[in-house]
Amino acid sequence: MIKLFAIDLDGTMYTTTQTITSRVRETILQGIQAGINPVVVTGRGRRGAENALDALGMDLPYICSAGALVRSGRDGETIHAWTFHAHEELLHVIDFTRQHGTSLFAERDKGEPLWFGSDSMNEIMDPNTLREVQDSIRTFDPEKDFDQPMLKITLTASPGLLAKAKILVQEKCPSIHQVYAGVQYIDLTSENVNKGSALSALAHRLGLRQDEVAAIGDQDIDVHMLKFAGLPIAMSNAVPSVHMVARWVAPSNDQDGVAWAIERIVKYNQQDILWVRGRESAMIFDLPLEQLKTYKPERPEPVDFDTFWEHTLAETRRFPLDDRFEAVESGLTLVDVFDVTFNGFGGQPVKGWFILPKDRQALLPCVVEYIGYGGGRGLPHEWLTWANAGYAHFIMDTRGQGSTWRTGDTPDPELEGGNPQIPGFMTRGVLKPETYYYRRVFTDAVRAVEAARTHPAVDLTRIAVTGGSQGGGISLAVAGLIPDLSLAMPDVPFLCHFRRAVEIIDTDPYNEIARFCKTHRVQIETVFDTLSYFDGMNFAVRSNAAALFSVALMDTICPPSTVFAAYNHYAGPKDIRIWQFNNHEGGEAYQTREKIRFTHERFA
Repeated sequence: MIKLFAIDLDGTMYTTTQTITSRVRETILQGIQAGINPVVVTGRGRRGAENALDALGMDLPYICSAGALVRSGRDGETIHAWTFHAHEELLHVIDFTRQHGTSLFAERDKGEPLWFGSDSMNEIMDPNTLREVQDSIRTFDPEKDFDQPMLKITLTASPGLLAKAKILVQEKCPSIHQVYAGVQYIDLTSENVNKGSALSALAHRLGLRQDEVAAIGDQDIDVHMLKFAGLPIAMSNAVPSVHMVARWVAPSNDQDGVAWAIERIVKYNQQDILWVRGRESAMIFDLPLEQLKTYKPERPEPVDFDTFWEHTLAETRRFPLDDRFEAVESGLTLVDVFDVTFNGFGGQPVKGWFILPKDRQALLPCVVEYIGYGGGRGLPHEWLTWANAGYAHFIMDTRGQGSTWRTGDTPDPELEGGNPQIPGFMTRGVLKPETYYYRRVFTDAVRAVEAARTHPAVDLTRIAVTGGSQGGGISLAVAGLIPDLSLAMPDVPFLCHFRRAVEIIDTDPYNEIARFCKTHRVQIETVFDTLSYFDGMNFAVRSNAAALFSVALMDTICPPSTVFAAYNHYAGPKDIRIWQFNNHEGGEAYQTREKIRFTHERFA
């Protein structure tokens, strides 16, 4: 249940005309009555925060100065203050202000704020900032007056000069942290200051857990706050970095997005829905369904994506497929079972099962199936559905897996040049696309289709691929790599929209990536660059096969927004089954029934 709601000011609570609408004001009061306590959060100084309280007509807790100051209210106490005292370094900034006619607005730990610089900067300030500046003390001796602990100093300049100022601070002020606060402002603070740390301090004082906190914002400066909150919400007018960490997207600041968010939180609090990341419970935690249906994020596609996969498959095809189908006695009387071996990535042998209806009169369509994370091919009697539906069924063993929930028989000989990894498969070789684990798996999967097509009982023009979770992600990859595939049926697919998944859930397998990045913190961009070669979104745009997706709206393993990201980018004809109250199990037998209907209709 949400008990604390952190609300950013500019671009969020404030409209573009720097006002707060009556609907937002009234909804905040309704939220308070429902037990949702608001906290105003702003990069502005103390006066800027209290001006907002005046506009609301309320005395509320607030976080100001980009997170440097946390107070229980206008007339309350200071809960925490982060200050910095770097007078020698600030002299460089003061000289820059004199030389270029910019201005500095300094918020002190004690005393009224100081202002120094050119009045010409007033012309580019918004009305609320101008009020703060006009109420401050003008200083004509900044070398002396700035020699004291500061909460925050804001440098105001034109965009061109601001870029120069940022370089100056980086080179001359190593102990000062700078935050980009807008096209004409940068904030200088203590190194560890951000809105997230401040919100954490307030939640701790109030005795609240993270899952009892929601936050809403629109700018880069809000990202730490949203990452701390159990329920992060982006304004629709927010920058991409905010959308990446958000679970909900509210209407814009000119469309009363804050009011919308509060009304929605009240609704879900009344339904007693838990907002705990990774907990098995009834939980709507991602974007609302109406937004999921149109959620189509930018794809992080490498410029050499196609070349990389063309070369990968060409290298493997230099090795003979050497597919072998050996009949086995399984004790099953209505199907024929074959133990399959074929050469996958690098000519390495991969195992599988091939199962046919015993009573068959003509060439059969074939369903190639890939397995979920940690599982292997198991035993033949675990795979009877598709043969009994009248199809050839090829089950690919997943290299290196098969010791978590179903046995496997295919090892994964790692390539030279790999890297240390978190236990599991998500970070095996992740520092280079050439050594990454899923390069081998996806190549195996393409070769599995090629092997299935060689069997004399199979109609090679009617091939479908399917799988759940990891198997769904592999299906998407194969659909993007084999242009003449007939059907693709990815269920609750994994391996899509990696960055969002890693940032909004803390469950494995995606969390293996987060834990790796926590330790290898200087390799984060390298990791996500590698993952972009394996992202389901990038395969989806290259897919022609008719597709039937499935998604579970309470899925804490493969979040719904990551599934819809791939679905909405999918280029071929498509449909999706939505399981509203299911976690990662999705539709299970009901989804299988949907897939049988789907294949019957298209292979009739």
